[in-house]
Amino acid sequence: MEEEGVKEAGEKPRGAQTVDKAGWIKKSSGGLLGFWKDRYLLLCQAQLLVYENEDDQKCVETVELGSYEKCQDLRALLKRKHRFILLRSPGNKVSDIKFQAPTGEEKESWIKALNEGINRGKNKAFDEVKVDKSCALEHVTRDRVRGGQRRRPPTRVHLKEFGMNALLLSAWFGHLRILQILVNSGAKIHCKSKEGNTALHLAAGRGHMAVLQRLVDIGLDLEEQNA
Repeated sequence: MEEEGVKEAGEKPRGAQTVDKAGWIKKSSGGLLGFWKDRYLLLCQAQLLVYENEDDQKCVETVELGSYEKCQDLRALLKRKHRFILLRSPGNKVSDIKFQAPTGEEKESWIKALNEGINRGKNKAFDEVKVDKSCALEHVTRDRVRGGQRRRPPTRVHLKEFGMNALLLSAWFGHLRILQILVNSGAKIHCKSKEGNTALHLAAGRGHMAVLQRLVDIGLDLEEQNA
């Protein structure tokens, strides 16, 4: 079964990719007795493409970096191994991925590049937030006509009309990392939508368990009723 954030092999037009970093790296197959295999990696924006050979047109794995929390040094008994790890974001079903670089300098370079890719993935997820067709809020960067429906970017008045601020939207769409950033920045956690729903109601209604648990942890009332 295909994991969320990790896609199966597929044809990739190499010439059409914007490559931010590329090179040979050892990649662990996972598990306690995971094997280390040489793989050619292409970092393209928020995707990490994994190839068996440098000249291949078909990648064996595509890693969506937006599903990961960060990339960091993997503390090993032998420092010379130059290993690092992609750590999954809470609530995502992907697995942590371990790598081994040929040198310490290359390890640090990959860690920096992958963290930048993770940030691009998070920003892309926030930018592409959409709501159900029944709601008039649309993609904030697109206003083209598609399928006979008129699309328009939300205005400040539009947001006020639906009573959905950034915290409520992140709960509605299950964006745990974005919600955490907002909470850490001092967002009011007890706010309500125009319909009287708290962030807890919105997360529960959409089945976002990780967001729901986080909201309970920071003090939202499980017994509070919506309007």
